[in-house]
Amino acid sequence: MQMLFKKFGDDMSGAISVDWVVLSAALVGFIAAAMIAIQAATVSLADRTSLSVSETLTDIQAQTGLSGSGG
Repeated sequence: MQMLFKKFGDDMSGAISVDWVVLSAALVGFIAAAMIAIQAATVSLADRTSLSVSETLTDIQAQTGLSGSGG
């Protein structure tokens, strides 16, 4: 029985597969974290751009006396 456990402990045939699974899982985790960070920055940039465009449109309407009803 001890020989069986020793042989099992010395067998490295599946070690590479386990390494690749762990590395792949870590890579997926890093990519997910990066996507979350990029998404937050993108939403913030979109909000600031929207606000800037809205303020510019309001300034143009005030200077020209036009309303936003389009016509």
